Amino acid sequence: MHAIEEACLAQRAARSEAAEILLLLHPADLTTPRNTSAWLARRPVTGHAHIRPELDRDIARLARLFARKAVGLVFAGGGARGFAHLGIRRALQEQGIEIDCVGGTSIGAVLASLVAADPPVEKAIGIARKSYSVNPTGDYN
Repeated sequence: MHAIEEACLAQRAARSEAAEILLLLHPADLTTPRNTSAWLARRPVTGHAHIRPELDRDIARLARLFARKAVGLVFAGGGARGFAHLGIRRALQEQGIEIDCVGGTSIGAVLASLVAADPPVEKAIGIARKSYSVNPTGDYN
């Protein structure tokens, strides 16, 4: 932890009603942040967000998060039916609805992680098709 950060944390009130959120700033070309847990382990924060300040969409996402107007999308399980979630992502994107956070269960968790990586929808569909072309889950629905 940097000395300035330590001084700021040492001077804060013992109890506060305000949420303390760590903003991790990244260059615009970063696609996958790393070592987040190391940053969080040293700081008593309520939450965190990864931001690329040069990207307007990241700043807009941050504004929605702080305004409590963020949009979350949770994908269900269901084997092969889970691929329909990528179509839902495409439809939301076509309507101009940005997804700020994702979650899921089973195949939904796999596809949520793909959506979180933020490739273009067509590329995500290609990745999913290639990854599951041999039916690795053994799901026959």
